[in-house]
Amino acid sequence: MLLKTWHIFRGVFSLAGMTLCILILILEIKGLPENLILGLRQKLDSPHLNFSIGEVHVGPISGIKINNISVTDDSQEKAIYQAGKIQVLFNLADLSQGLFTPESLQVRNANFNLKLKHGNEEEYLLVNQVNLNAKLLDQKTLKVNYFTCNTKNL
Repeated sequence: MLLKTWHIFRGVFSLAGMTLCILILILEIKGLPENLILGLRQKLDSPHLNFSIGEVHVGPISGIKINNISVTDDSQEKAIYQAGKIQVLFNLADLSQGLFTPESLQVRNANFNLKLKHGNEEEYLLVNQVNLNAKLLDQKTLKVNYFTCNTKNL
């Protein structure tokens, strides 16, 4: 009887483990479903800021990867921020313990457009083609491995 219970118990946990692995692979490869991305966008939106998100991939290997994100402000003519890809990777040892410790940050093809005002004068600070690869060494130290950008009106 004990052996039979053990086989059932082992079978249920094996099935649960395989289901979890398949779910992780789906989120890693296919990304979050559209309705979850829409819900995320609605949570982020505020009266003057609007967010647009193309795809969100989540997984232990690729971390959190957001493709085609933009932030617009109703008071500005241009998007405040736009990026082709933002990716945050997590420490796998900490992740296995349930801790989400960021390990590195990658930003690809980002653009910033900030409206600057001085008295009656307005001008945009444009930072284009931002590419960043940085690693978090500890809680207070960020090592920038790679950073490039073009600026206008600086």
